[in-house]
Amino acid sequence: MPIENETPLILPAKPEKTLSQTWVSSLTVNVPSGLDGTVYMQLRPCDAATGEIADEEFSNNLCVDFWELIAEVPEAAAAMQSVFDAVPAIEAFYEAKMSGTPQ
Repeated sequence: MPIENETPLILPAKPEKTLSQTWVSSLTVNVPSGLDGTVYMQLRPCDAATGEIADEEFSNNLCVDFWELIAEVPEAAAAMQSVFDAVPAIEAFYEAKMSGTPQ
């Protein structure tokens, strides 16, 4: 039941904006086995020129089967292969950061 406030909150009007690009604000790949896996992505409208990224309420959240995605979307398969190919360099980068050794 609403209660009337003695001092109501007044939200200022926001000007209309056009956000014509997409920001990948979250990307999670979880593949616990050769038979099971998911890819989760949160995509949010953005404007690269201003750096503005829309609030989560405007996000598009995708959750798809990893193995089905890899089998049916060649670009996704190529992207994952690039990640796999980069693992040794990523590990070396991480180890250097943890040991304090400059790259």
